[in-house]
Amino acid sequence: MTTPDGEVGFEKKQDVTAVTRGANETTAYAPIDAENPTEAPDLMAPVSRRLRSGALWSGLNSVLMRIASVALMIAAARIVAPEQFGVFALAITVHTFLGSLADFGVSSAIARKDLNPDEVAPTATSISIAASLVLGFAMLIFAADIAQSLGSEDAAGPLRVLSIGVVLIGPFAVPAAQLQRNYRQNRVFLANAISFVPSSIVLVVFAVAGEGAMGFAWSRVVGQLIAGLLMVRGLDRFYRPGFSRSEVGPLLQFGVPLAVANLLSQLLFNVDYLFVGRLIGTVEVGLYALAFNIASWPSALMGSILNGVVIPAFSSVRSDSLRMRAGIIRGMQIVTLIAFPMGAICAALASSVVLTLYGEKWSLAGPVLSVLATYGVVFVVCLLLANVLVAVARTVLLLVVQVIALLALMPALVLGIDVGNLVGAGWAHIIVALLITLPIYLISVSRATGLRLLALPRAVALQSVGAIAAFWVARFVAHFVGSPHLQLLLGGSMGSLVYSIMTVPLWVVYLPSLLRRRPVIARTIALSGTLRQWTTGGDTRERR
Repeated sequence: MTTPDGEVGFEKKQDVTAVTRGANETTAYAPIDAENPTEAPDLMAPVSRRLRSGALWSGLNSVLMRIASVALMIAAARIVAPEQFGVFALAITVHTFLGSLADFGVSSAIARKDLNPDEVAPTATSISIAASLVLGFAMLIFAADIAQSLGSEDAAGPLRVLSIGVVLIGPFAVPAAQLQRNYRQNRVFLANAISFVPSSIVLVVFAVAGEGAMGFAWSRVVGQLIAGLLMVRGLDRFYRPGFSRSEVGPLLQFGVPLAVANLLSQLLFNVDYLFVGRLIGTVEVGLYALAFNIASWPSALMGSILNGVVIPAFSSVRSDSLRMRAGIIRGMQIVTLIAFPMGAICAALASSVVLTLYGEKWSLAGPVLSVLATYGVVFVVCLLLANVLVAVARTVLLLVVQVIALLALMPALVLGIDVGNLVGAGWAHIIVALLITLPIYLISVSRATGLRLLALPRAVALQSVGAIAAFWVARFVAHFVGSPHLQLLLGGSMGSLVYSIMTVPLWVVYLPSLLRRRPVIARTIALSGTLRQWTTGGDTRERR
């Protein structure tokens, strides 16, 4: 499934089956010095320059598109009522469920090293188009019935529009996989950036006319179509639909488990909208959706990088257990270094964030955001671990994780909503994520890669302490300021400063070489080497 990263809306995407299963080139690796694990090269160092370029463009795409999306959402939220957001949130949830199955997962096979894309791509294209057509027409025909079952008959119109988006997934699935396979994230960035403009115009026009839900739906379809056409235009080779009987079986055997796992992950990530809509109301869905949208900023910022670059990087060193374990630890440190302060400050200043950015009519989203901010951070960690499982071809294990987490979340949501309304729904997510989903992911990755269970908690120890300190400092500063705007500015600034100081040993190594040669910074880097040695806990040593 491929959708432009810059799309605006309240869908929650958890794509654990990213299309880049491996690089199309091989690289020779020097062995790690088992006696000096802290000197082990970075996982990314020996990988081709194209991977680095892809990571850079993915990051740029995530940052700029997220900033543009947030800016547009702020403008739209001041025009559209919460009920309209709720209607669209329910409709896009259905779109997300069907979209996760729209290509049966077969496009993911395009980037596998052991498969020739010239042989499998035509058949994969045919399967993708056929599956998306069937699901899209089913969504169109049963739109009214689906809307009624969701508890919002107004969702029928957006559902019919979004059925076009489901149909569009099929033709663009393989082209998107080709671009990601070849690290052509620059083309993806260009497509998203260009499509963002007309899709935003569509949204604003509908919102001003009082049709906010339909505006979000048409905005999604317009952006998806334009971005897809631009990505196709950037291909070196376009594969037309074809059919090879010998390829169908292996493609479905590979893709269907991934598609089912992705469907379950989407259900796990979006089922709360359905429960809130049925048990409380459409207005509350809108408030909850806004809070979840803000809480998901860390995953939105880093998700495309994790899904588009990390998997080929890890799959490239799959046979080297030392580099695999070192890479997981390094990846965990980098991801949490960015995500933890975002979640901590958002939780501390939740009401200030909502009031400052979206206005008084969204004030009830503040309390639930203070809870969901933590879930947004946990989700980023789980997303990294899920990508590791995909990289080492443990898709069945990934599927088991999704099933267990979903079975635990549904009754937790019912109980949470009954006890605490929207805030209770947020706590249900947090409890299940911390006590069930994350531990299972940790155990699964440990068994799949040989990484010690304590290695990852040790890798995030400093970030955790810094995030806790940032939370309380931001809360303390905001307590003495009356204006929500100043609370966000001063509390956020002081919290970020405290976190930066406490995590210096982790981020100082990424400074330019000219600064790194200064005595104070050099001593700090030496300290960071000792810290990295402690965080690895010997997991980069060869086990005998």
